[in-house]
Amino acid sequence: MRPKDVTLDGDKAEAKFELALNQQSIRPGSYTFYMKGETKRKYSRNPEAVAAAEAEQKRVAEMIKAINDEIKSATEAKDEAALKAAQEKLKAATDLKTQCDKRLDDVKKSSQPRDLPVALISTPVRLRIHPSPLKLSVEAASSPLKPGAKQELAVKLDRLFGFADQVDLTLEPPSGVQGLAAEKTTLKKDESQSKLEVAAAENATPGKHAYTLRARGRFNNVQVETTATVNVTVEAK
Repeated sequence: MRPKDVTLDGDKAEAKFELALNQQSIRPGSYTFYMKGETKRKYSRNPEAVAAAEAEQKRVAEMIKAINDEIKSATEAKDEAALKAAQEKLKAATDLKTQCDKRLDDVKKSSQPRDLPVALISTPVRLRIHPSPLKLSVEAASSPLKPGAKQELAVKLDRLFGFADQVDLTLEPPSGVQGLAAEKTTLKKDESQSKLEVAAAENATPGKHAYTLRARGRFNNVQVETTATVNVTVEAK
């Protein structure tokens, strides 16, 4: 089996999955398989930490602005003690701002959005592959076949799964039987019934013989066939 990949664009929620069953080596039976989807999504490890660091940076900036206002007032009032105290606070606040800036930069780097691979597994998909799209049936003869005579058998072919091409019918004798023959018969496209003529030679082996009727055709460019048992009874001379 050769499944094709399915790609869903970002704005699509549905697509068609195609599985080609056109290999001669495919075995009939029941199969269960899964579909695996792969994609990527953007992922940030800790976006809350970035928001917290930004809030802290803003708080420190407001604090420095307030301290600068204190320095301005103390300078205008020529209050040396207040000016010195405000300048010490500004130095501590500036050091804190440096730490906050570094912390924010580190957090942003560690929280940089990146592509994260994501795997999706489907529910089980069950598939049954039938042995053949053909089904044969043969109407039994009403009387035995006499040596040197011919007999017609009615053959019916059921076409399944949309199979419509021609089918070749071949009658294969069992081992050890002689004197019986049937010409190859072809059912044309869409034909479902035919007559199979069986001829018995004068030396035909008497008795009831189980022949194999084989039907062959091509379905999706794959050789397909099916068989049916045909019982032919030959009278003794």
